[in-house]
Amino acid sequence: MMISNFFKKIFFLLVYPIVFLICLIKPVIHIKFCDLYTRRFGDFIDQVEGYLWHKKKDKSLSNCYTIFFWDFIISNKQLKKMTKRVMKVYPRFLFLGIYKALLFYKKYDHILYLDDLNFSPSLQLINIKTKPHLHFTEKEINKAKKIVNELGVPDEKDWICIHNRDPQYLEKTMPNDFPRNIGSWSYHNHRDFSVETLKESAEFFASKGLYVLRIGTHVKEKLQSENNKVIDYANTNFRNDLMDVFLLSKCKFLLSGDAGVTVFPMVFNKPIFGLNISSTQIHDPRFCRYSLLIFKRLRNISTGKLLSIREILQSKFAYTTNAHTFKENGVEPVNNTSQEILLYSQEINKQINREKIQNDEDLKIQKSFWSIYEKFVDKKKNNHIFPKISPSFLKNNLDLLN
Repeated sequence: MMISNFFKKIFFLLVYPIVFLICLIKPVIHIKFCDLYTRRFGDFIDQVEGYLWHKKKDKSLSNCYTIFFWDFIISNKQLKKMTKRVMKVYPRFLFLGIYKALLFYKKYDHILYLDDLNFSPSLQLINIKTKPHLHFTEKEINKAKKIVNELGVPDEKDWICIHNRDPQYLEKTMPNDFPRNIGSWSYHNHRDFSVETLKESAEFFASKGLYVLRIGTHVKEKLQSENNKVIDYANTNFRNDLMDVFLLSKCKFLLSGDAGVTVFPMVFNKPIFGLNISSTQIHDPRFCRYSLLIFKRLRNISTGKLLSIREILQSKFAYTTNAHTFKENGVEPVNNTSQEILLYSQEINKQINREKIQNDEDLKIQKSFWSIYEKFVDKKKNNHIFPKISPSFLKNNLDLLN
């Protein structure tokens, strides 16, 4: 370790003249360096689209010259192709050393972090339909359409995408990339649920004439249905990086839990209907835009009692995104049941067909829920933009209002 640190310091001394020059010319040209995070599917498009959108609005971004370089893992090769059409991104080896030297010398004004510029948390975008910067070539579109036909979806027919998160993707693609202070990817496990709970809903949508494509990479379970309109695309030989992006960007809507794939429909202006969302994250802007979701209840492990929204928001785990925090506080998430998801899907079908899904009683319950929520949630967190909780879910879980 001492030898390694010694050589690092020697390297930083050698590149100091470059660091000095970069700082010296700042009044003339402000150069920034950015390590583009591409190792995870949702984060990849989130950062690219977020940066390009904010650059149009933020002079501090447009007035500097940013040198992007690739991450060492590319989660989706099609996304890389599309990114190269709209941004200049360099090989990692060219600029990683300078980037680390700038960090070593604490020249943070020459580093661009994209976490605050992500597309999905941008509240300004919730009610705005923006044209995506990323686009397909005509050749890619024709190739993808042919594969859609081979999957069993005829021309001019609509499809929806469904998705369930499980631990398989991270464990297979990035087995050792988890935060060192946590020790594994298990802190995401509260977002997982079985694809089997989507089966009834998939067959319901199929009965309404929609083709249903289950998406995912390295999935743990298969989705088995006798309905030929329900297609387990994730387990077919047709699954590839191009089709992952194409299907999500062209679907009628996405029915999904809290996962990176939800960013794609948002970027391409497609509705996202959330299910099995963590009750500590229902303010997420991704699910505010098209305004309908159901979430996981939290249960006291010792007593079996389900917590009210008031009890959740007054707790130490009110906004946690860490499964370990739930366990440490003696609570566990309860997945949405197949029946809850089916009732919710029937409401989604009405909403996309512009039919009424709430009566006066439902509106009163909805108002009561959000009046409690607003008492405890920082108003800056969601800018008063709330999703609509499924009326059937609220009606069947009135103890949430206690």
